Amino acid sequence: ADDRTAEDAFDRAWAIAALDAAHAHAHAELAEEGRLDAYEVFRRHVIEGEGYKTIGPAVGMAAPQCAGAPRLVSQRMARALREVLHAEGVRESEMDATLAEVRRAVGDAGGGWESTQ
Repeated sequence: ADDRTAEDAFDRAWAIAALDAAHAHAHAELAEEGRLDAYEVFRRHVIEGEGYKTIGPAVGMAAPQCAGAPRLVSQRMARALREVLHAEGVRESEMDATLAEVRRAVGDAGGGWESTQ
């Protein structure tokens, strides 16, 4: 049982490190494009659970405009995660299984990156 617990802890730490790298890449990409407002909507809505009606005025967007931001950021993070995993040597033929391992390892703490297409 202790070996499984240690392996699970290692898998979780690895998955979190991969997600952190993907997050940093996606954030930098959005900053470079002047789209940090989309990231802010994502952070406040997906991570903190805040509604678009309160986020919109704070970021200078109408509530309906806010609705697309989490999808954009999730797609960027998903693409960045695939790039991180590829750089770690994950072959494309193993990518879906590896992404499933990451999901399993982090559980609900994935931070909205689940859209992989």
